[in-house]
Amino acid sequence: MRVLFLGDIVGRSARNAVIDAAPGLRDE
Repeated sequence: MRVLFLGDIVGRSARNAVIDAAPGLRDE
């Protein structure tokens, strides 16, 4: 369970990073 929990946290962080970077990439 801990591994899945940590994976979910990492997945959310990575997903948020991509979402934050998406607008910048689109502008360029």
